[in-house]
Amino acid sequence: MRRATSVIALSMDEEKCHTLYNTYKPYFVQGIHANNYGQVVLPLKPDSSILNEAIEDARKLDCGGNYMLCSRAYYTKKELEAVPFFQLDVGFPLELEGTDPSDYGTKYTGGCPVCGLGKQLTSDVFVDRKFIRKYRIGQLQPDYFVSEEIRQLIEEAGLTGVSFEREVRDYKGRELPHRFYVMNIHHILPPLSPSTWLEDTKKRQMVSSCGHGTIYLRSDLQYEREKLEGAMDFNLTAEILNNDQIPALVVSAKTRKVFREHKVGWARYTPVLLTDGVIGTNPYLDSPPGLG
Repeated sequence: MRRATSVIALSMDEEKCHTLYNTYKPYFVQGIHANNYGQVVLPLKPDSSILNEAIEDARKLDCGGNYMLCSRAYYTKKELEAVPFFQLDVGFPLELEGTDPSDYGTKYTGGCPVCGLGKQLTSDVFVDRKFIRKYRIGQLQPDYFVSEEIRQLIEEAGLTGVSFEREVRDYKGRELPHRFYVMNIHHILPPLSPSTWLEDTKKRQMVSSCGHGTIYLRSDLQYEREKLEGAMDFNLTAEILNNDQIPALVVSAKTRKVFREHKVGWARYTPVLLTDGVIGTNPYLDSPPGLG
C-alpha cells in the first residue's frame, strides 16, 4: 500500500493550476489521483519537506490560502483481496434536483427542524419514478435503497446487517419497472479511529442557522482493528458525514465480492484501513489556519 497526502488548491485560474502542477509533478506518489484542471490535486509523500513546500506555494498562488489536505491510499490487486471491509459509495438520484424524499411526501420523525439532521423514516419512501428506474442500488437521503433483484441477491447470499421493511414508491402511484426497497441497515459501528482525517466546519465557524456544522471525510475510513471484530456485511458509521449529512456505508469483502460477481453498477469501493495506531500526521486534529 502506498499513501499520499494530496494538496488540493481551490479557486485557481488555469495558469496557476499548471504552474503548481508542473512544479510538483516529479514528486507525485504513483497510483494516486492527480489533476491540474480547475482544481489542482498534488499527491505527495506524507510528512515530507516537499509536501510542506507545496502547501506554502498553494497558499501563495491561491491568493487567500484556500486549500485542502486529503489522505489517499493506493492498493495493489493482491492487497485489495486481503482488505476485510470497504466503504461503499453509490449513486444519488436526486443529487442535482434540489429536492429530497420529503418533497414527494415521505414522512419522517425527529431530527433538526432546520436542516433535518437525525430524522428517522416512518413511511415508505416516495419519489418521482423517473429518478430511480435505472438504479439497482442508490441513496435517497438519508436512506439507501436497492432494486428487488439486489434484495434477492443479498438474501440469497446470506449477507447480514440489513433488512427490508419499507419500499420506495412513485409519489403519484405510477407503476415502476420493478419493486424497490429501503435498506434498513441496523448495525452501527464504533467511532472512527482518531487517525481518520475529519474536518469539522464548526472549528471554522461555518454552521447553518440551527448551529449544526458539517464533518467532512478527508481520508479513508480508519478503525482500530479490534473495533470491527463484530462488524456485519452491512454497517453504518457512527459519524454523520459530508454534505449529504448521512453515515457512510461500510460493507464486508464478502459483500463486495457478491456485488462485483453480479456486476452491480453505480458502486465504488474504498478500502477501510484497520490500524494499530495513528497513520502519519493528522492535520485536522489541530485545524491549522486556512485549512479547508
